[in-house]
Order: sequence, then C-alpha cells, then structure tokens
Amino acid sequence: MGGSQGVSIRIAKGIYYRVGHFKGYPIEREEKVYVDTGILAVTTKHIYFYGPIKSFRVPYSKIVSFTPYSDGIGIQRDAANAKPQIFVTGDGWFVYNLVVNLAREQLN
Repeated sequence: MGGSQGVSIRIAKGIYYRVGHFKGYPIEREEKVYVDTGILAVTTKHIYFYGPIKSFRVPYSKIVSFTPYSDGIGIQRDAANAKPQIFVTGDGWFVYNLVVNLAREQLN
C-alpha cells in the first residue's frame, strides 16, 4: 500500500515522462497459526513440547515473559526473531501459575 505523486511531461504524442516518487509502507498483521497438537510437559527446569510435527525444549532462563489465557498459556523466548508461542491446555491459569512459580525458583 502507498501513494505516489509527481508530474508527467509530454515528450511526443502518446509518450510521457513521469517525474515523481512513490511512498509505501508495509502492511503488518498478527495471526495465530496452528502448528501441532501434542504433549506439553512442565518440569522444574524446562518446558517441553512433543508433537508429531514439532518438538522442542525451552529452559526457563530463555523465557522473557509468560502470558495467561483462560484456556492456555503464551511464552515469549529470549531470541532476536522469536515469535510468541501459545499453548492451549484447557486450564490456562493453573499452567500459568505453575510455570511462573517454577521459573521464579530458577532465579533463586
């Protein structure tokens, strides 16, 4: 998206030279994208996810924020291009309180 402005100069019949510039801006949008269904495991040191398509482990020391949802939890990793990850668990407040308290224990 964007807009342009400028002046058209006639050179010959049907031939024009356009002087101007175009100013654009990116269209940004956020959307949730389903990635996988699997098992979310919480231990005293890490959060694990295991699914048929994707599996990973995240240490609490690499998580910069937790976001509670009524039916799940969101985490934001400490990385340059990390995107928020949301896990639908069915009982978001329980999982949120569990992982936040376990992460605090790691700091002590």
